[in-house]
Amino acid sequence: MSDRFVALLRRHRLRRRLTQEALAERAGISTRSVGAIERGAGRAPRPQTIEQLATALVLAGDERADFINAGHALLWATRRTVARSSRHRAGAPPQPTPAMEDVPSPQQLPADLPDFVGRTDELAALSCIGTGSVRLASVSGPPGVGKTALAIHAGHRLAPHFPDGQLYASLRGTSDDPVEVLGQLLHTLGYDEPTLPGGLDARAALFRASLAGRRVLLVLDDATGHRQIEPLIPPDGSVALLTSRLPLTGIPGIMTLDLGPLNTATAIELMCQVVGAQRIHARPEAANQLATICGGLPLAVRIVSARLAARPSWTVEAFADRLADKRRRLDELRHGDLALRPGLELAYGALSPAARRAFALLGELDVPSFPEWFLAALLRTTPAAGTSALDELIDARLLETLGPDLAGQPRFRLHDVTRLFARERREAEIGQDDWESGLSRLGLTLLALVQVAGRRMAGERPDAIQGTALAPHPAASTVAASPVDWYEAERETVAVLAQACFVAGQAELARDLTNNSIDFYGRLPAAS
Repeated sequence: MSDRFVALLRRHRLRRRLTQEALAERAGISTRSVGAIERGAGRAPRPQTIEQLATALVLAGDERADFINAGHALLWATRRTVARSSRHRAGAPPQPTPAMEDVPSPQQLPADLPDFVGRTDELAALSCIGTGSVRLASVSGPPGVGKTALAIHAGHRLAPHFPDGQLYASLRGTSDDPVEVLGQLLHTLGYDEPTLPGGLDARAALFRASLAGRRVLLVLDDATGHRQIEPLIPPDGSVALLTSRLPLTGIPGIMTLDLGPLNTATAIELMCQVVGAQRIHARPEAANQLATICGGLPLAVRIVSARLAARPSWTVEAFADRLADKRRRLDELRHGDLALRPGLELAYGALSPAARRAFALLGELDVPSFPEWFLAALLRTTPAAGTSALDELIDARLLETLGPDLAGQPRFRLHDVTRLFARERREAEIGQDDWESGLSRLGLTLLALVQVAGRRMAGERPDAIQGTALAPHPAASTVAASPVDWYEAERETVAVLAQACFVAGQAELARDLTNNSIDFYGRLPAAS
C-alpha cells in the first residue's frame, strides 16, 4: 500500500492524539480497517472511506486535498495492478491504458447520432484531444448550429481512448454556479450525498482527487464562462470537451472551434439521411429551397427532415411552400421536443432591456447587414450605449459578425431564422409608435451621412466635414474619407430604409433619402 497515504494517515491521527479506535469511531469504520490501512495490508480504502477519514481528522484546504489525492492515487494504482494481474493470469497481453475492471466506469454520453453528417475539419481537430498538450476544447456557436451534436459525436469517437469513463453534464447556459454540477459528477463517481462537502472549493478538490490517475472524458454542455468552468476542469490524464454560445478563449490552454451554418450540400445530405435519398433527390429545387429556408442551421434542417419523414404523403415542394410564410415559419420549425424557439428565448431572456429592444427593432429591418453606428441611431441613444447593446447581442450569438466592408467598417447581420424571432419580439413588446420613432431617427442619421458623402463628392475637404448629432463623428469621418466605398457598402441599406419609411408613413424622409442618393450618383462622374 502507498507509503505516502499510510504516512499521512498516521501523521494526522497522531497529531490529533487519536487512537486507532477513536479515529475509527469518528469515521464510522471498523478499528480493524484503520489498523490494516496503517499497516499497508488488505484492500485499498474506497472513495467514501477516504472522505470519511479526512472529515474525522478535521482536515481542510490543501491538507484535505493532499490527503484525498494520496488516497485516490493509492486506490486507482492498486486496482490497476489487480486488473493487470488478472489479465496476465488469463494469458492476455497487457494494454497501454486499461480500464480498471473493478471500478465502475461511467458511460454518461447521450446516444450518438447515427445520421451525423459534415463537420469533417472540426472532428479532425477534436480528435487530438488528450494528445500532446491539448486537454481542453470548446465548441461554440449560435443557437441551433449543432454544438451539442458535434460534441457528443466527437465524444463517442474519443471514448475508446478514455477507458475509465465518460462523464456528461448539462450546464444549461444560465447559471454561473457549478456546485450542483460537481455534486452530480461526484455522485456518479460513487459518493453519497450526505458525505459530500458543501463548498465549491472542497467539492472541486474532491472531484480532482477522484479522477487522479484515471483517463476520463468529461463533456460539459452549454457553458457560460471561465468562472463556471474552472472548478470542473479535470486533472492531468483526463480531458474536457465544452460547448458554449461564446468562444471560451479566456481559459488557459483551451482549443476553440466556432461553428457556422452547414453549406447547402451538407444540409441536403442530412435531409437524405433522415428522409431518404430517393425522395430528396427527386425534387432537387425544392430541397435547395428547404436548405435555404433553414439557413444551414443543423437543428432546423433536422426538424424539417423529421417532419417530412413523419409525413410520407407530403411532397417536398408543398412543405417548402408552407415554410415560405415567414410569419408561420418558427411555429412550423418544431417536431416533438425539437424546436428552434427555446434556444432563442434563452439567449434573448439573458439580455439587458436595451439589448432586447435593439434586437427586436432590428427584426423589422430587412437590411442584409449593418455597421456599428446603426444601433445607436435605432435606439436613439449615444454611440457608447449603442456599442454596448451590440456587444451583448454578439456575445449572446444573436448577431453574426462579418468582415469589414469596402469602407473598412465591421458589419453585422441577423441570421434569417433569428430575424423571424426578433420580429415576433418587436410585435409583442414594442409599440408601433416606438418602432416608427426609432426608424425615423435611423433614417435621419443615414440621410445625414449620405449628405456628408455628397458634400465630399462636391469637393469639400475631409477635414472640413465635422460630425453632428445625426451624423456622429466616427461615422462621418469614415464617409468623408471614402465616400464612394461607403455608399457602395450602404446602397442596399438606403433602399431598404427608404422603403420602410414610406410604408411607415414617413414619405418626406423616404423622398429625401431617395433624392440625396440620386444626387450622390449624379456627382460620380466628377469624382477623381
